[in-house]
Amino acid sequence: MLKVYVEKIRKNFSVNAEINCDAKGAVSIIGDSGAGKTTLLRLIAGLEKPNTGKIEIKDKTLFSSKTKVNIPPHKRKISYVFQEYTLFPHWNIEKNILYTAKDKEFGNELIEHFKISHLRKRKPSKASGGERQRAALAQAIARQPDLLLLDEPFSSLDPKNRKKGCEFLISARDKINCPVVLVTHDHEEASEIGDFVYVMENGRIFNS
Repeated sequence: MLKVYVEKIRKNFSVNAEINCDAKGAVSIIGDSGAGKTTLLRLIAGLEKPNTGKIEIKDKTLFSSKTKVNIPPHKRKISYVFQEYTLFPHWNIEKNILYTAKDKEFGNELIEHFKISHLRKRKPSKASGGERQRAALAQAIARQPDLLLLDEPFSSLDPKNRKKGCEFLISARDKINCPVVLVTHDHEEASEIGDFVYVMENGRIFNS
């Protein structure tokens, strides 16, 4: 289970948000640009430090202002799919995915599931945008993380590939053995992927 309450105070903007998600559940967060969605993900991932609050995954405390706990990002076992693709450009698609995989058989299963087996030996630059994004999702899931964070993962795709990417992610839900937090501008995408949808405005979270 994911439990988050964080407050980040800046000069002209603050984030004060609380979210909870079941062990294999998915939460979608929608909101306008500048609402604080990406900042919230960065706080959860440990890329930024909250001023106060607590972050807990699977009963393990990753951050607590009260007990002075702050686990560094590389030890949080979180997969973060950014708007930009996270693939290593000098490696082929197969190596990008299997290198991160705790279980190579599971990694190969994901390659098949996301229908990118024909791209195994290609560099990311030789794949389409939709194919690269599916490879990035496979890479993130292959790590078998404790939490999967998705920051507008399909925003750079055309409508057809965006819909296809969303469908692939939904079909992979049974393979993701952890909570998922999705940030998106797309209301339809948010409702299709998330078990719960939150709205973020001016750094604060509201139930949809």
